[in-house]
Amino acid sequence: MLLLFCQNPLLKQTFQNIIDPFKGLVIENEADFWEKLPDAKLIVIDENEKLYYKAKEKNLTQTFLFLGQKEPTEFEEVHFLKKPFSAFQLKQQLELLFAFVKRGLTLSFETVDFRFNGANRTLTHIQTQTEVRLTEKEAELIQYLFDNRHRIVPKDELLKQIFGYHKDVETHTLETHIYKLRQKMGAANETFLLTIDGGYQLQGILE
Repeated sequence: MLLLFCQNPLLKQTFQNIIDPFKGLVIENEADFWEKLPDAKLIVIDENEKLYYKAKEKNLTQTFLFLGQKEPTEFEEVHFLKKPFSAFQLKQQLELLFAFVKRGLTLSFETVDFRFNGANRTLTHIQTQTEVRLTEKEAELIQYLFDNRHRIVPKDELLKQIFGYHKDVETHTLETHIYKLRQKMGAANETFLLTIDGGYQLQGILE
């Protein structure tokens, strides 16, 4: 379920038209928002930064998108669409996020060194039982690489499918996320997340 919170009456119908294909619901009352929040998988919050923080703190495994003039900074990672934006841009962002929401980060698998739990967004080192919490994007990266584990996934494909960037866009977003992910893994990342021919591939997966 897609839930969009908007208290601007001039935007409510516009938003409803955009999210209708996703079977979404626009909410303008906070009491109704909290009531329906547990059933939502993708939550979009327009402008209300305070509500965004409160909701995200209570629902760390759900996917949130914030619409506004500036990006919220309290959390390490934020799905954010800066205003003004077109209806096409919002729909494109929703399609990207919904692709992962529909599939669900519920996948679990093991490698020689790690146990990945998509539902909890955790990665556990099997030998030491050390558990680290992953950001949403880190978990999505691992799941996408797992789904395509029998091939090398090009950087351009990951930028498009995970971050919504088009080909040839100059950005170090992917490299930054990979770097932070490897830091969390420690030295064992060298047997799990490999850089090959300009792309990435998971190895050591126990089938």
